[in-house]
Amino acid sequence: MANVDKMIYGFNQEKVTEVKGVRTETRAGKKKQVVLCLDISDLIILKKVIKFIANPKGNRIIEGRNYTLLDYDSIVENLPILGLTNVSLGRRFKKYKILELLDSKLMKNKERGTLTFFAPTEKLMLLTEDGESQGDKVDVSIEALEKQMENYKKKILESKVLKAFQKPVFRRLTKNASTTEEVDEVLKMLTKSLKK
Repeated sequence: MANVDKMIYGFNQEKVTEVKGVRTETRAGKKKQVVLCLDISDLIILKKVIKFIANPKGNRIIEGRNYTLLDYDSIVENLPILGLTNVSLGRRFKKYKILELLDSKLMKNKERGTLTFFAPTEKLMLLTEDGESQGDKVDVSIEALEKQMENYKKKILESKVLKAFQKPVFRRLTKNASTTEEVDEVLKMLTKSLKK
């Protein structure tokens, strides 16, 4: 047998081939069981998802876990080679839930309606481990998210966007912020108050 690369797109090929699931579909009035497994397109999508999750923008802590709001349009635009549509991507995300690679939570938002937040499962993160090098593994722990949020706030405080007298107000108002969107709202409010 030829020497096969153990890792592809940051995923352990041997572990990926072991991921299987079954979905029951009804076609022409007959129930049929379909075996689900991952293909190379799934690996490319999941790699992009892991990168989105590692970015604090759109992240939210729900029930003690780090969830991320994933924008289907962004994923479709960033991966034109796959020829995805929002509908086909939605089907793939359903597959990832069945395969227990992603968990999801629905959250209601006054302006945007119902939003779906996703979190990687331990099973997904295990697929990225090769047993030797952890260089490609992304830390999606709550501690990592909190550190990213602190760095985000620090970057704003160090920039010249806020005046000195506004910085203590910014710190107080963003103390319990769990998403960068909440921090951005406070920043927008404070900079808007200067213009008046």
